[in-house]
This record gives sequence, C-alpha cells and structure tokens, in this order.
Amino acid sequence: MAKQLVRDYVFTPGSAGAGTIVVPCRYELDKLLLITNVTDNVIIYNFGDASFAGTTTAFTKGTTTAFPTVDTLHSGYTTITLAADTSSMSSTDVLQIFAEPQVDFGQTIRPWQFGTDAIERMRVSTPESMIDADFEYGLQPTKWAGYGTIKGYPSTYDEPGVDLTVNTITTDYQTVSTSNSLISLTFVDSDHDLSIGDVVNVSGLDAGIAGFSRADGSFIIDDVPDTQTIKYFARGTVGTSSGQSLKTEETLGRKGGVYANSSIPVASASSNGADPSVITLNFTNPHGLIPGCPIHVTVAAGTNKEEATGPFVVKSTPSLTSLTYIARAGAAVGSPSSITLYAISNATILHRPSDGGVILSTKTPTYAAAVIRQSKRFFRYQSGKGFLWSSGTLFAPNYDLQSVTAAGTTVGSAITVKTDDIDHGLQAGADITLEGITTAGYEDDYVVASIVDDYTFTVAAKSTLGDTTAILAEQSKVYVKGWVGSAVRAGMFDDQNGIFFEYDGNQMFCVKRSSTDNITGTLSMTQNSSAVTGSNTRFSEQVRAGDRIIVRGMTHFVTQVVSNTSMFITPDYRGITQAGIRSQKVSELRVPQSKWNMDKADGLGSSGYHWDFNKMQMIGIEYSWYGAGFVHFMVRGDDGRWLYIHRMKNNNINDEAYMRSGNLPVRYSIENDSPITFLTNTIDSNATTIPAANLQEFDDAGILMIDNEIISYTGRSVTDGAGNFTGCTRSATLTQYLQGTTNNLTAGGATGHSSNTGIIEISNTCSPTLSHWGSALIMDGGFDFDRGYIFNYSRSHNTAGDKIGTTPITSFCLRLAPSVSNSSVGRLGAKELLNRSQLLLQQCAVGLSRGSSSSGEVVIQGIINPRNFQDATWKSLNAVNDGGQPSFAQVAELEDITWSTGTYALPGERIFAFVCNASRADALTTILELGGLKELSGAPLGGDYKYPDGPDILAINAFVKSGDVKGTIQLRWGEAQA
Repeated sequence: MAKQLVRDYVFTPGSAGAGTIVVPCRYELDKLLLITNVTDNVIIYNFGDASFAGTTTAFTKGTTTAFPTVDTLHSGYTTITLAADTSSMSSTDVLQIFAEPQVDFGQTIRPWQFGTDAIERMRVSTPESMIDADFEYGLQPTKWAGYGTIKGYPSTYDEPGVDLTVNTITTDYQTVSTSNSLISLTFVDSDHDLSIGDVVNVSGLDAGIAGFSRADGSFIIDDVPDTQTIKYFARGTVGTSSGQSLKTEETLGRKGGVYANSSIPVASASSNGADPSVITLNFTNPHGLIPGCPIHVTVAAGTNKEEATGPFVVKSTPSLTSLTYIARAGAAVGSPSSITLYAISNATILHRPSDGGVILSTKTPTYAAAVIRQSKRFFRYQSGKGFLWSSGTLFAPNYDLQSVTAAGTTVGSAITVKTDDIDHGLQAGADITLEGITTAGYEDDYVVASIVDDYTFTVAAKSTLGDTTAILAEQSKVYVKGWVGSAVRAGMFDDQNGIFFEYDGNQMFCVKRSSTDNITGTLSMTQNSSAVTGSNTRFSEQVRAGDRIIVRGMTHFVTQVVSNTSMFITPDYRGITQAGIRSQKVSELRVPQSKWNMDKADGLGSSGYHWDFNKMQMIGIEYSWYGAGFVHFMVRGDDGRWLYIHRMKNNNINDEAYMRSGNLPVRYSIENDSPITFLTNTIDSNATTIPAANLQEFDDAGILMIDNEIISYTGRSVTDGAGNFTGCTRSATLTQYLQGTTNNLTAGGATGHSSNTGIIEISNTCSPTLSHWGSALIMDGGFDFDRGYIFNYSRSHNTAGDKIGTTPITSFCLRLAPSVSNSSVGRLGAKELLNRSQLLLQQCAVGLSRGSSSSGEVVIQGIINPRNFQDATWKSLNAVNDGGQPSFAQVAELEDITWSTGTYALPGERIFAFVCNASRADALTTILELGGLKELSGAPLGGDYKYPDGPDILAINAFVKSGDVKGTIQLRWGEAQA
C-alpha cells in the first residue's frame, strides 16, 4: 500500500504521553508510518522504532474546534497522543506525517484530482457537450431566457421575434415633469400595433446623454399619439434639454407584455391633495413590497389622474396592507381610483460585443429584486454519469473611469469619480478601489460617501493629492471591493434546487439548494390571491417572513405568518383554485470560503492560490446525483489547472435525496435577498438589543426589517451563530439613491415582535453587475438518447366547410402542458410540478387528396409563440380518440384557439416552412424532417399563456397559392420526460 502525506493537522506539544496531533479522518495506529518535526528536524514517531512505544490513536466521530467542517469530507477526526517528549517544540512547527489509508482496497492507482469524473472513474470516457454557449454575436435568445422579478413578482417580458425599427427617440427633459422625462419614440413602420398599457422594450440608447439608462429597458406605454408614435415616462430625468435625441445605430424597440395575473390587487386609494400628491394605496391582503420598490401605477379615474400614472418608487409602507408613493408635480391628484399596480423590475441583460460576454444588472437596490439568465433547457441527468459545468465569470464588478477630480488636495477633500457607460450601481457605504491614476494620492481603497448620479459618486481623500484634476492612465478603473444586500450567483440551479457559487460582496460561498423538506399538512389556494390557508399545518413553527416555499411547482416568498394555519405570500398564487395541496420549503446549505474542506483559495492552502473576486475566473462544478451523490466545486489555480476547493458529500447524511432532481438548468443571477434570520425571543417596542438565530452573514452595521418595522443596528455580538444585534434604532429610515434622487424611505412604527419572526436585511450598498463569458456543460460518459415513443397529432381538412384555401388557417397548436405529476398533465397549478420536460420535433407530414381544385403549391408554416395568441382550450393526448398516447404535451385545434387579432397565427418566430405539391390526379404526401430544430420547452417561471409566460407554443399554418385543397397535416415528435 502506498503511503500518503497528511497535510492537515493541529499540533499541541507536551511531555511524553501528553503531546497530541489531531488530524482529519480515521487512522489506526497500525496505519501510522512516520512523523517528523521538520522545523527541528526531529522524528517524533517511527512505526519501526521501539523507543516510540506508547503512542496511541483515538478516533472521534463528528467535528472539533480545530476542524469544524471535518464531517463534510470525513466521518470525524483522529487524536494521536505521542510517546515522545515534545514539550520543547512549538505548536507552529511544521510536521511531516506519513500514513497508509485506513481502508485497504489493494494497490490504488489514481491520477491527479481532475483525472477522475464525478462518478470517480478515470476521465477517459467520451464526453458529450450539452450546451453551445458562445455569446460572440448576441444573447442566444433561442437557448437562453432572461427576466427580472421583484419579491417574486414577474413584471414585463419581450415578445421574441417582434422587433420594431426605431426612426427617432427624444426626451422632453423636464417639460412635462421635473422628476420623470417623457420619452417620444417613432417607428419606421406605419403601424406599430401598440396601445396604451402595452409594453415596449428599448435598448441601444446614446450613452453620451445624461441619464440615458433611465430611458432604456422595459416600460408601460403612457400615450399613443398615432400609429407610428408612442410615449412613455422614463425612470427619472433624461438629457439636458427638450428634444434631445437618444438614438444611435443600435437603438432597437421590441414589443413586450406583462405576465398574466402579475398585477397586485388594490382595494382603494386616496390622495393628500397636495402638489405633488402623496398617493396611498390600500390592499385587502399584505402586499409584500418593501420601501424603495420600483412600481408602475395606472390610475384610470380621478382628478389629474395622469400625474399619478407611470413609474414610481414606494416611499413608505405604513402597514403591511398599505403603501405610499409621490405623484409627479404639476397638479394635485384627487380621488384616485381603478388602480392597476405592478412591481416593475429595472433589470437588464446586455450583450458585451467588445469581448463576447454578457452583463447582468438589477439596476435597483431594493430587497428581493432579482435578474436571472437561465438556459431554457433543463439538462437531463443520467444515472451512472457525471455533469461537469464550467464558465468564465466575474463576480465583483469593475468599471472604466471617465474622470476623477477633487475639491481640494488635503486629506478629507471630496473626490468625485465618474464612470464611463455603465451604471455604477453604488450606494453610500460600498467599498471601492481606484487604480490606474498617475496623479499622486488617488490610488487607494475608499468607502463611498455619496451618490451624485448613475455614473458619478464621491469619496473622501485619504492622502494628500498631487492635483485637483487626476491624470488617468491608459487603463484606469474603479473596482467594487465589498458591499452588503446583494448576492451574485453562478452554477446549475433554479429557484428550488441546484448547486452554485455565491458571492455576497464579503465572502464566497459554495451552496446547495434543495426543496425536499415538506411543510406539514395541506394548503388551500385561490387563484390571484396571496392568502394561504392550512389544514393540519404548523406555519408558525416551520416558516418565517423571507423564506421561500413551493406551491404547485411555483416559488413564493413568505410575507407574513399569522398563525399555524394562516399566512401570506408573494407573488399572488397564479395556479388554479384548489385545496389539499402539499407544499415544500426551499432550504440551502451554505458553506463560506473560511469553511471549505479541500482548499480555501485564500493563499494559505496547499495550492497557495488566492481568489481575487475582482478578476475573471474559470469556475467549475461537477456532480453525481442518484439522490446521494457528491458535488465538487472547482476554480482554475495559479498553474491553470483545476483546483478542487470544496466537496459536498451526500451519502449517509440526509433523510432523502439531497435535491429534488438532478435535472438542472445553467443559470446566472443577481438577487437582493441575502441574508435572513429570525428572532429567538419576543421583543417589545423599546428593545435596542435584538436576539437572532444566526448573525454569520450580516454586516457589522445595517438596516433590518421585522414585520413592517425598519430597524437600524450598529453592532452584532458575534460573527457566527446565534447572538444579538446591538445599538438598534427603532422605526428607522432607509436612505437609498433611486431613479435619479436620494430617497428617505419609511415603514411602520416601533412595535413588539414575536419569537420566531423573520428578520430580513434590507440595507444595500451596491447593485452589482455579473459578467460571464461562455458556459460549458459536459456529461462524462456521453449522453444516451432514450428510445421512446413517437408521439403524433393529426388534423384533417377534408370537408366542404373545412379545406385549405388561400387564406391561411392555423390547423392546430401544440405545447408542453404547464404542469405534470404522476404522468398526468394539466394547466398551471393543476399538478404538483412545473413541466420541465422537452418536446423534440421529428417530422411534419402533409397528405393532400386528389381531386383538388388546385394543382399548385400548399405552404405549411411552423410559428413559435404567435404574437396574436390570446387563449385556447387545451386537451391532452392520453384519451382513447387520440390513441392513448402517454404524452406530456397538449394540443388545441383551430376552433379552440382565440386570437387577439386576425384568424390565424402571426409570427412570433417562424421556425420552418415548406411547400407541398397538390394534384388533381393523385394523392400526394410530403414529409419535412424537423430533427435539426431545437427542443420546445416550458417557461422558467411557469405560466398558462405563451412563452415566456407559459410553454413554447407551436402553431401549424397552412394555405394554398390558389384554389383550395383537402388534406391532412400530421406532426410527429419525441419527448424527454425525465
């Protein structure tokens, strides 16, 4: 048996029989070979030397202070008590410990760490690339989904394939409103097909215009003067004069929409009658929104209602069932009513054409705001194989500098820093570093003092400056070194399950997310309601505000726990109304860098590698599932090879599978949702010390929210585990820079809070960006495509009243069912799970009858996600009349489809088209092979409409050039149901 070097140990010198060495794992005495004090060049144990008789070993299962995470890699630790006298030695002496492995498997031949795959086989099996993710020319929208949410509320989306060519786009600066510029957009086409209340997405604006980014993104249209022009209010002031153009050659408009049932029901509204007016919205149930949340409000009735319509921020939440915002100045608003309210995400996902990457940003510091970029495909894990995901990723942002100036040259002088064409996303309190400045005194680490605008901030000089105007080097940058209130994530995961890296601005984590923990009892849910009623449930004991739960496959934030049988969630439940629902809680195993068990990548491990979070890294994760497989987290080390930093074992630990499924998407996200904890004791309205269950991820000072009270704190009694927030100010104010202005935000008054109530950190000192370049997913051992059924659906047009004519008809539509469980499908919420399977098109066959009045061409088109699709009555394929096919798909026939305009499917995206010949003399059949097309999939958030507010919908159109023809259209496909 080959010997091995034991690198991890804790040495405690002592007299003979008293000195000890503690090492991870189990080592019996007969496995110890040689222990040498390298510092003193003295042997302190030799298995063949009788003078060391009396040395003993003792194994202890579990952890110890020296190795607090040993149980994540081994079963426990061994204490070696030395017979040698080591009292003259130091605990810091370097030891060389040789031993044989405890378990003898015979002669072991093992390559370097990366030489074996996630099943621990030699990495010689043929790999299969599962994703092609090179973003040189764009965002690959056919393979990737991108969206933003606020507290789980989905807001707007882009309709794929519906681009609008922009002719002009201008700002009115402050003509109509001093707070929000009115943007006028004209299109080249004569009919934009947009209405008031529709969504438009605008990108590619002139970065040289002040505040340009406040006018890019998705907006709800405020006015439609004519068929070529629309107007919308920006998120703040844009430009410096009225009529200023924002157009570039890259400016693009795109039609969008709002997710079905995503509006937040408003019970009533009132105004204080001032100019500008403070508008109060009241709700039947807790709204779940946080002060500072970006919203869009439409007021349909009332005096000067237009001043209260548009994009705003929540200024206060007087109660869990009310909020206020400030209308635009110009006229007093009176008796507002008929309110439509959306929580609107400002998130952006942009292509980086200069370097082929992608950059994500939430563009708001609001708690629970998120931006997600996720592969449309959930990659199927196959037992006996391993997944290896890798990506080039930048976790902490850096920005190019445009200018740096100072008010003076003395210490403490205000330094004004202006970034180039990307919002810095900073708030007061963020830690930054200035580099690439040749003028003396400027290069240093700073804390942001104030925010001037989206691209400008100030810091205080720490040294005497060489000049008030800094000279910048060829490459000069600001590095964001630290923040609180936002987490940057990358890996293979979704809202409910997965494994990923997370950087929260202070430390890096290796995280495993799971939703296998059931909530006791069952739930009763009502569509479009936030109220949850339980039967035999223990809400007060199992969930808290800030937790996430799964209801019918959809993820919700817990907003308030009222009792063991009553609570409220956000967003409102979107599935069908029903009772008897089982629910699960989302949980995470979060291992900080300081507790990684293979190499901490802090410069002190065996590799010597120090991870700089401001530098782009090649990161990797490999895993096996089976419900009890292991996970490896990796990063490229100094020598460019994979460095294994942490291993999560899952066998002999969990009561069930370590996550619900091994089928996962690739995902990148920024989420303002960390950290949370809960009260360990009840507090009254005067308490200035707040007991909490775990303070490990909280900053030393910050802003908390408990129920509807904002509480600031100035200290914490411990840095890990249970302790107290100290120096608390009750009913405090949260100050944030939002949409071009600094806002003082408030909530409810000081009050008592019960034990077990959730504590959420809402302070945020940065809305960071995440950049990534490419994304690779390899299945070691190749991917075996299952032999499954060939599913099919046919529609005949063989009657006098149902023939294929010159006016196109949509023969039928096909989609994956929104939900599934026990091999049974249904609408959203009808079954336990969202349908993550894949629909793989194979053939489209068309049989045309003889005796046609046309001997010309019949055109068949496949349209994905028709832009005029409104609704349909869907049916499954397992009925006897449809052949009893065990398909996870649904179909809707011509008569069962409702179009918003017209009588047939309009692109959308046309993914195939072909011509079939008709003949008066013969019956003809034409077949088009579709195997080269990408799979059809469901929506990341689930839905019952069209993608991304539901599954991909494929519409089959048919028409003839002249005359008419009878015929049958058949579509054939396979399904990846695992």
